[in-house]
Amino acid sequence: MTWWGWLLVGFLVVLAAGLVLVGLTLRSLARLARDVATGLDDLRRETVTLLADTRAALSKEQGANRKLDALLDSAESLTGTADSAGRLAHKVLTHPFVKVAAFFTGTKRAAQRMRKVTAPKNRPGPKRPRRG
Repeated sequence: MTWWGWLLVGFLVVLAAGLVLVGLTLRSLARLARDVATGLDDLRRETVTLLADTRAALSKEQGANRKLDALLDSAESLTGTADSAGRLAHKVLTHPFVKVAAFFTGTKRAAQRMRKVTAPKNRPGPKRPRRG
């Protein structure tokens, strides 16, 4: 055999070895692609389940949040009403006319009590007509 023959045999051996390596690489890549596809399917199934659970929990919490918002709105309204009533009562009770009326009412009651204490016990008081 001449050197061309040996060169051709060497070239064919290297070519065959390269084809074997390419075949093994393609086979390994196919196995890897199949494993990745299986993993993605599992991930998709788990993700869909988790998303459904999350949506259910979120809708439940949104309902609770709506109720809490309504309660807070009611509490704010009641607070506003109580503040308004307090301001109104303060204005009414601090008005000079109310103070004068309260003074005279208190004076009248004190005078009535003093009359009861100083009235003799053996003398009957004025008769009042009975009602009802």
